[in-house]
Amino acid sequence: MESYVFPKIGAVQVAKIETADVISTLTPIWAEKPETANRVRQRVEAVIDYASALGNRTGDNPARWRGHLDHLLPKPKKVRAVVHHPALPHAQIADFMTALAEREGVAARALAFTILTAARSGETRGMTWGEVDLHAEVWTIPAGRMKAAKEHRVPLTDAALALLGKRAETAPDDALIFGSETKPGKPIRHERDRGLAPHGAQRHHRPWIPLNFPRLGGGNHRLPPRSHRSGAGARHQG
Repeated sequence: MESYVFPKIGAVQVAKIETADVISTLTPIWAEKPETANRVRQRVEAVIDYASALGNRTGDNPARWRGHLDHLLPKPKKVRAVVHHPALPHAQIADFMTALAEREGVAARALAFTILTAARSGETRGMTWGEVDLHAEVWTIPAGRMKAAKEHRVPLTDAALALLGKRAETAPDDALIFGSETKPGKPIRHERDRGLAPHGAQRHHRPWIPLNFPRLGGGNHRLPPRSHRSGAGARHQG
């Protein structure tokens, strides 16, 4: 209730909760988390029933399923479960990175960079020189390009820096680093257009980061020592 209901209708008097309020509360999680969403609906229905029993509300329960919400929302059992992108087995990462290094072209470099930095594909494809501080060896992704809408700082290892190449003296801050080779000024195609899903590579960083940098929490943390960052890159290179 605290996570899904209170932010939406927590301030609404129970007597004034309408069907539209219930729908707006459930819709964001109905397809992504159908079981959770259905439990939330049941609890909202129970709270409203209790309020009605106490005389604090009149009329039908807007959170009831049968004969009401079942006409407005798909059945929980028929909602497609979220299918996560498959990840390359951890033991094969080193060989994959070696094979990737032997390939030419911007797309191969961008994919290797995405894996090394645990970034999302869109973040890498839209990366500009203005976001990179080569002296501090940090890539700062602005809030407007982040899924969480918060600025994010990424420490760059030697391996990641090598993939960026050298910035041309005439390159403006808004120049794409991994721009299309056939369409100047445009980002490279998304990997899903080629049948690839690099997003799964992010999960390989999850068990490694807490063990090596347990204090890394929010986006404003102090970056780890350079020696540690270089080690991370070396490990990914195999």
